[in-house]
Amino acid sequence: MPIFLRPLKTLGNREYALEKAANPNEPIKSAEVDGDFDTIYNGVNGNLDTANLSPTAALLGSQLSGAANIVGSQLSSNAQIIGNQLAAGATIHALASAAVTTSLNLSTVAETTICTVGPITTRAGSAVLLLGSLGAFAQGGLSNGTITYELRWKRDGTLIALSGGGFKIFTPVLANSQVLLGNVASVDTGYTAAAHTYTLTVNITTISNVTITSNGANAGSFYAVEVS
Repeated sequence: MPIFLRPLKTLGNREYALEKAANPNEPIKSAEVDGDFDTIYNGVNGNLDTANLSPTAALLGSQLSGAANIVGSQLSSNAQIIGNQLAAGATIHALASAAVTTSLNLSTVAETTICTVGPITTRAGSAVLLLGSLGAFAQGGLSNGTITYELRWKRDGTLIALSGGGFKIFTPVLANSQVLLGNVASVDTGYTAAAHTYTLTVNITTISNVTITSNGANAGSFYAVEVS
């Protein structure tokens, strides 16, 4: 709504002083006086907007309705909102989860995806946390065996920087025994604002008399969580 202007009078002026200056004999008309007051009443009765407020109005929070519905795009990038002003959970921007593949049966040199999390749409915050549990293990055969493998997290097919490029483990496995592969968590800070898919893989480089297996009902699950 624009700034409210007084209606034009008979001689084309908005102020009575100018009307009288143009023609001292021109009478002040009641309809024109009413028009001035009607303009004021109509303006303040539900038609005021930001154009009618001073930039230095300094409105107080207590003067705003709880249903004001302020959205993020209306906040300044310099708003300096601090942590204790955020609602519980507000620092989590996005979250996705997925189950680990059940009934694994890996016994050859290969890289196999065992969990795919996402896509998760991020905004390039502080980090994406990759957390969860892995219920997979190396199962020994009829004789002692060995296995060398890596547990790898990838973002959109690209290996995420972990210690040594992955968890490298050499495990002697006794006959008929089980060795838990262990859990692998990661923190991704090199991502961009986009939809990303995270994959957890087992990369077997050597294997003999060993099979990587997982529970047939529940082999664990992982979460991708973007914070702040």
